[in-house]
Amino acid sequence: MINVAVVDDEKEYRELLIEYLKRYDMESGNRLYIKEFSDGSDLTTEMLDRADSGYDIILLDVEMKFMDGMETANIIRKHDSNVNIVFITNAPQYAISGYEVGALEYVLKPINFFAFSQTLDRALKRLKNKEHKFFILSGTGYTYRIDLYNLVYVEVKGHDLLFHLKDRQAPIQIRASLKKIEKQLDNRMFFKCSQGFLVNLEYVDEIRDGTAIVDGVEIPVTRTLRRDFIDALNDYMSEVR
Repeated sequence: MINVAVVDDEKEYRELLIEYLKRYDMESGNRLYIKEFSDGSDLTTEMLDRADSGYDIILLDVEMKFMDGMETANIIRKHDSNVNIVFITNAPQYAISGYEVGALEYVLKPINFFAFSQTLDRALKRLKNKEHKFFILSGTGYTYRIDLYNLVYVEVKGHDLLFHLKDRQAPIQIRASLKKIEKQLDNRMFFKCSQGFLVNLEYVDEIRDGTAIVDGVEIPVTRTLRRDFIDALNDYMSEVR
């Protein structure tokens, strides 16, 4: 079962999206559970007592009367870094802002079923690709089984490495080389943005001049790697794997 939230303050568009989702359910064979919201605040209020959003895909109107789509998406990301957010809008300029909240993509109004179904295909492909993968980190006296989607970034500290995990306050510190670890990790998911850092592209919030914001932490980016870093992030976000 795939949980989908439809968030739009215009009833006609909510009904159209639900109609398209039910049609997609029938034609693709993917079972969808659909819940509708008339405003972003309704969705975020529901999320207050949860560790995540509770949804796999959120179809989110950008322009709403009370809480707009961008504000809603920012709150969602504080609760859930993995849910697929798809913006529904009649203003294509919002696509750039969408990258800041890790949106999968945006769908332009008026909505065409064929284009919409392709967006759902990509969202489901991304869900499948996000099935948990594990990495075994072992050495003398220790063995750690690390979920790659919990590994935010790896930091070099002297001759040691610090593994910063989403679900662990203190990093795991071991004696190892970054080069060796880099070879063991999924190179489509991780990028070495400088000599001292290997980051999980899933958690990159923003790239500025000389730095990247990774899950709220400012990390240096080598100038000569900046273009490759942006390309790797675009490929990852577009699921070109």
